[in-house]
Amino acid sequence: MKKIVSILLVLALVSAGLFAFDMSAGGVFDFTGTANSRKISKDSDYMKEAVNINVIGFKGYFDAQYAVAEIGMNVLVGKQKETYKNTRFNIDSTDRYDVKATFLNMGIFGKYPFAVTEKIKVFPMLGLDFDIPLSVKRKVGDKYEKVESDDKKEYNRVWLDMGAGADFFVTDNFYVRPRAMFGIKLNETKEDKDTKELAKDYDAKFSKFGYKFNIGVGVGYKF
Repeated sequence: MKKIVSILLVLALVSAGLFAFDMSAGGVFDFTGTANSRKISKDSDYMKEAVNINVIGFKGYFDAQYAVAEIGMNVLVGKQKETYKNTRFNIDSTDRYDVKATFLNMGIFGKYPFAVTEKIKVFPMLGLDFDIPLSVKRKVGDKYEKVESDDKKEYNRVWLDMGAGADFFVTDNFYVRPRAMFGIKLNETKEDKDTKELAKDYDAKFSKFGYKFNIGVGVGYKF
């Protein structure tokens, strides 16, 4: 009985703490442009390859004043652009591929809102989000073929995000939320690791960098 009372007391205190914050929920529609590159360099020569994709997405979010949790879907739009340059063999190519891809996206962000006017709040944001590929298909000839699990993992992304947003209240409860973020890729894919090992074999330098730009607009309701 004492354990039950203790649990109920803890839940009551946590609930009281949560409701002391301004809480809201809503959805956001966004566009993200991403780039991921790898480079091997030795002396004056280098080999560099890069992949660029763009996605659009829709996420639902829960906002507890100083923290936001999101979950939703991203869909690849346009073609996947791949560039390759090798100065030693004088190769410089750019290819575009028809790819269909769908991602589960999850994110958690900290934010610090402050009022500009009675109806406008602005806030910086910092956090992590994850792109998990659910389905990836490449066009081969006239058909799209499913990318197998190992190759699909190359689309996994873990991002460190930083940016800013604002809430424009159109009523006491409803608001419009534009936002913009810049993200840096944190995870290392199999191709990243393989390219790093190749650089070691040739006693060369290896570097990689992945980044994204994200802009979006959402609508929320304050409880």
